This record gives sequence, structure tokens and C-alpha cells, in this order.
Amino acid sequence: MTVVGAVLGIGLSGSVAFAAGDNGAVAARPGVTVDSSYVGGLPLDDWCQRTGHARSGIVRWDVYGWVCVDHDGRQSGIDLNAACRTYWGSDTYAAYTNYYDPYSWGCYRD
Repeated sequence: MTVVGAVLGIGLSGSVAFAAGDNGAVAARPGVTVDSSYVGGLPLDDWCQRTGHARSGIVRWDVYGWVCVDHDGRQSGIDLNAACRTYWGSDTYAAYTNYYDPYSWGCYRD
């Protein structure tokens, strides 16, 4: 499986939100409610490095395609909710707005 490198940013100051569902990650919310407030994106490469990996990558073009990649190429799922809580506070959670757009993840607060 090929891993796409160079992650483009969305959200605030070059940040990106991400997912990895089938790759062992904890599932995040599959949508945003009317009461949800967007608080920001996630610095994906930083999160992967912070958790002991080399970088982030995309292995599939949908919201569950994001992974962290080790120096030897091994891939790991990403716990989106944990990442949101780390960067944006304990009352935030990850959600996406378009299943077919891996860049549509963000962190939200009700």
C-alpha cells in the first residue's frame, strides 16, 4: 500500500484534521450537529511525531485514510478524539463533514 506524504493543511494556521478508522484508531463522530462549534484543525505531522512516529500519511482517499507512519514504513491508526483533547481541550471531539474528503476532519465542541 502506498502512503501519500506531504500533508496539505486546512483549518487554522496550516493545521489539518485526520482519521484512521480501519487502521486501529478510536472512532470519532461521523458528523457535526447544529449545536457543534468548530474550534480548529490538528497539526497532523506534529501529532504523529509526538506519539513516536515519523510523519502522517494518507493510505485511502476518505476520512479513514489517515495514518501515522514509522521510519520503517509501518502504519498506525490515529486516535482523533485524543488528538483533539490534547490540542483544543478536554471537552472537544473529532468529527468530519464529508466522508469522501480526508481533509474534512476538525475538532468541535458542543
